Amino acid sequence: MTTGSDRKLVEKYPELLANSAKPPTESLMCFGCECGDGWHKILDHLFGYFTSLMNRTLLVNYTKEYQDLHRGKKDYYQNYQSYRFSPPKIVLDQVKEKWGLIRIYHHTEFDGVPDDVWNVLNLEEFYKKMKEYEDILDWAIAFAEYQSSVTCEITGKDGKLYTHGWYRVLCDEEAVRLGYSPEQGGKLEIENM
Repeated sequence: MTTGSDRKLVEKYPELLANSAKPPTESLMCFGCECGDGWHKILDHLFGYFTSLMNRTLLVNYTKEYQDLHRGKKDYYQNYQSYRFSPPKIVLDQVKEKWGLIRIYHHTEFDGVPDDVWNVLNLEEFYKKMKEYEDILDWAIAFAEYQSSVTCEITGKDGKLYTHGWYRVLCDEEAVRLGYSPEQGGKLEIENM
C-alpha cells in the first residue's frame, strides 16, 4: 500500500495500528499494510468494524447464588445481576497479501476481571462470550479475505484471482497491462501451491 493510504489508516485507527510505530523486531506492522491500494476500502471497513467491536460493552451474569443474595436491593439490576466489561483489545500484528489474497494476523489483549468479581461470575457464560467475540473476529477476517478474492488489488474494481505466475487478484484491464491472460483467471490450482 502506498505511504499515503497507510497513513490514512493509521490516523483513522490509531489504536488498531499502534504497532506500526514499533521496530521490525517487535512488530511487522512497521512495514504498513503490505498490499495494493485497491484493497484500502476493504481494510477501512474491516478496521471500522473492529473498532466498533472494541467499543461495545459485554455483559455476563453473576452466579445465581450471588444474584439471590442481593435480589432485594434497590440497585440490584445495576450492580448485582450482571457484570459489564470492555471486550479484549484487538492488536494487528501484520496485514499483507499472500497467495493473491489479503491476510490479517492479530492477537487480542484483555485486562482481565478483578478477583472479587471473578469469584462470583458465571464462568461458563463468560467463556462463551469470549469465544463468541473471537469467532466474530475470525468471521470478519474471513469475509475480508473473500472480498479481496474478488477485488482488484490495484484499482479496487471487480477482479478475479490469477494463478499463473505470481498469484494476484486483478481486474481485466490490469491483468492485460501486466501480461496476464484474462482467460486464465478465476480458478485456484491447488497442486501449484
